[in-house]
Amino acid sequence: MRMSPDAFRRLCTVAVAALLFPLGACSSSHLDAKAFLDAPAAPRGIPVLVDNDNYDDMRVYVVVGSTLYSLGSVRSGETRTFLVPKPIFGNSGEVRLRAKPLGSQDSYTSEWIAAGPGERVELKLASILKFSSFAVR
Repeated sequence: MRMSPDAFRRLCTVAVAALLFPLGACSSSHLDAKAFLDAPAAPRGIPVLVDNDNYDDMRVYVVVGSTLYSLGSVRSGETRTFLVPKPIFGNSGEVRLRAKPLGSQDSYTSEWIAAGPGERVELKLASILKFSSFAVR
């Protein structure tokens, strides 16, 4: 069954009106859409900035108890930021970071690190791994 051009135009007009009506209802609400869109997103984790001044590429881990969670790799001379999900920090809010050169048994493990929302952990991997350091900012 074919529809006449006038009937088709009326159908399209009704369909468009039906789609736009809910948008009009939303715009008259008391919510400030710009404030909502400009609001910062809730942090999903703690950023960990890794600055690798070592000659080797490194694999970086978060250590919780005896479990290692791999964050990723950082090339020699590279700085990279990883996001550690909140659940990994657990109730204590403390973790350790471990860096291992690729293809080596050597490693650096930090002391316990406590960080909370709004803070950032910075891990500086030195050319001599045992002289590496961290800071919470």
